Amino acid sequence: MATAVQRTYPFDNDEPAHLTGTSPLDCVISAQELDAAVKGGRPTCPGGSKINRTILLYLPNSAFTRLWAIFNAALSAGNFPNEFKQAEMRMILKAGKVPTHLENYCLISLLEVPGKLLERIITSWLRIHLETGNLLYPAQYGFRSGRGAVHAIALATETMALHQANRS
Repeated sequence: MATAVQRTYPFDNDEPAHLTGTSPLDCVISAQELDAAVKGGRPTCPGGSKINRTILLYLPNSAFTRLWAIFNAALSAGNFPNEFKQAEMRMILKAGKVPTHLENYCLISLLEVPGKLLERIITSWLRIHLETGNLLYPAQYGFRSGRGAVHAIALATETMALHQANRS
């Protein structure tokens, strides 16, 4: 008895509504981009599936192609898979604290590594889009490449000095 093969792409017969390729935010993920994300990522704790970066590094081509297809299907459908959102919760005892009190524990959630990869790719697209389109406020320093608290403090100090010089 033959089994039905489930399609990966939700828009196989129709034109993909979301992926026109006209902007960095609606393109498909290339195999090279996924490969770079897997190789460039730092090792992180896996979620409940126990799929970690090492496993992804040594995926056979057929499994890598399937993961790539799942990522592009999620983008095409405009949906982040629920399986990537599931987390395994862990309680970590804070240093030097008594283990008998709940408030002495830090609760962390271990997300699925494939979900982290998809988030990393989308985040890089979003950063490129916002930076190249000059869509961020010029005084935005947090969470931007090449800008940080030191730059913001230097700008504030320089601005105060200029205002004091202009007063006298």
